[in-house]
Amino acid sequence: MMNDDPSTDVALLALFDLEGGHKRVESRMRSAIDGNGLTSADLRIVKRTSAVQSVIVETDVTVSWQWNSRTVTGHVGGIERVGMFQLKPRMNDICEEWSQSQRVSDIIQHHLTSSAKGGMTLPASLELGMVPGSVGYETHCTHCHLGRIDCRLCYQGRVRCNACGGRGQVLTDLGSAYRSCYPCRGTGEVSCVSCAGRSWTECHNCAQTGIITTVAEGTVSATVERRIRAAPGFNQSWVEALTAERGHAWLIDLAAVHRGPMEVGPGWVSVSWRLDLPVLSQEFEIGTAKHRAAWLGKSEIVWEMPSILDTFMHAAASSIMAAQPVDAFGLASEYPFFEAIKQHVLQGSKDREATTVREQFELMASPAFLTEVRSSLAAKRDRIAASAVRSTWKLAVPASVAVAVAGMAAHVLIVPRHHGSPAINWGDVAIGLFGWAIASSLSYILAARAGRGAVQKALGIAVKGWPHQGAVARHAVAISVVLYGGIALLLALTQRPGLTIYWERDDMHAVASASSASLTATEGLLPPGRTAIATPDLPLGQSRR
Repeated sequence: MMNDDPSTDVALLALFDLEGGHKRVESRMRSAIDGNGLTSADLRIVKRTSAVQSVIVETDVTVSWQWNSRTVTGHVGGIERVGMFQLKPRMNDICEEWSQSQRVSDIIQHHLTSSAKGGMTLPASLELGMVPGSVGYETHCTHCHLGRIDCRLCYQGRVRCNACGGRGQVLTDLGSAYRSCYPCRGTGEVSCVSCAGRSWTECHNCAQTGIITTVAEGTVSATVERRIRAAPGFNQSWVEALTAERGHAWLIDLAAVHRGPMEVGPGWVSVSWRLDLPVLSQEFEIGTAKHRAAWLGKSEIVWEMPSILDTFMHAAASSIMAAQPVDAFGLASEYPFFEAIKQHVLQGSKDREATTVREQFELMASPAFLTEVRSSLAAKRDRIAASAVRSTWKLAVPASVAVAVAGMAAHVLIVPRHHGSPAINWGDVAIGLFGWAIASSLSYILAARAGRGAVQKALGIAVKGWPHQGAVARHAVAISVVLYGGIALLLALTQRPGLTIYWERDDMHAVASASSASLTATEGLLPPGRTAIATPDLPLGQSRR
């Protein structure tokens, strides 16, 4: 009897190793459940089904062109010269002819056929390069005559001499007689500075050529339109389910690809591909429950799978979430699925990377179930590390504030101050804040390393990921900011003369002025052999005579 369903056509099924595929997916399922509340023997295969779904990807490429003009100074070689009013129709003809040429068609066909994946994933717009040949016309520059502009500041390159007012003679130093004017040699005129005596200046608009050339250049591009449908006789709903969210590109590596005949016309190319995708489905029993799963493509990726582990590992997951932190990690080690989650938590993997655990176990666990267990283990890891993290921050807060205040104090002692200025200004506060930021960053790293060490010691295994410090770090940083801000504000508002250090050239003595503190404060700051002398405080604006 003739088979009316093309998805089970014998010739089509023979393209793939379907029997081997069924054995591989069955083995993967047994491995996924083994030790996770079940054994591999608990899985009983009831029925196996094989089919092929065919997807047609049709691609139409249409060529388009455009041209733009630009102005160039002087003569331009290598272009076709036309009249001003002939440029537009001539350029349209050249672009249209090139867009329909065999060369452009060959470029498009190369893009489509270089590889099946490349041809089926072309972007919506494709640049095909420049149109060979340019068209242009020349006009005379309207700013000049043959590249020269008459100088408006002189007459025939000469201007009146400013030294003698155009008379050619000037009075002598005694004022009793006239002598010939030296700048103009008695002529009353000198060369024009603007044009250097030439009576014309260079035209920069046309680069002294007197010619402006308008050049038109064209480009060719292509628009790619794509349609995806089921092959005749196949299930369109399958195609819609496969391509609705992820498109068709991900199917290329999973399918047997066949390219159809290519149709070529003036300015367009059309081609289609057929993707034959094997679909394996199995009905199986675990206990008294019946389930169905499906795999897609040559690599048998999971397409449909019930969340079996959610049911059979619920009790174990509850025990892990209720246990003390160290005990929870011990319980997780007893189940391969939870052990994989534990490793992701301890090695610091990102949340999105935990999806690889589901793939490792054939998607037999739901995302919500995996996230719940992972979040619980991550919280227990952070509880183990919390004590070490808090202890580190208790030492780090006063240390970071001390570093910040020391930064301010160091700046005060190094940079000289004028009499009457505050001992610390807002620049000092900024320097201290920079020191505090560095100290706080180092403190965060030290706290994270201390927490990781505590987890590693408690569990007795290598740990790469840093625990979350959570509110502990935020509170510690806030406290250090408040402490430092209070100290900085108190010092900044204290109006007392600063420490000014200078030395006189004549007696080689250094003079220091300080509101309080002995002269020993200047030790180490003065050059050898110079003496520090205390001077009384002076009001702002007065100086020591």
